[in-house]
Amino acid sequence: MAQRNWTIDLDGREHTVTLNWTYWGGEREVLVDGRVVNENQKLLRWESNQEFEIDGHQCAVITRPQHPNLAEFDIELLVDGRAVAPVPE
Repeated sequence: MAQRNWTIDLDGREHTVTLNWTYWGGEREVLVDGRVVNENQKLLRWESNQEFEIDGHQCAVITRPQHPNLAEFDIELLVDGRAVAPVPE
């Protein structure tokens, strides 16, 4: 299972957002501060939009393949419509 992490500051409080996901199994699990806030599974799913809320802020983790190579993905976290940089791997 692959993982992507973000650390964000919202209204003076730091939060950690984690995406755990599988390529072929289509599993997506989003955690905020270690607590699952969105999860689902759809086989052979390349794109997803996992929406959730943190302290009244609208958030989404979006995955989409880099066309035409389905093995590489763009993954981003949006908070109130703005992209947040991931924690370096």
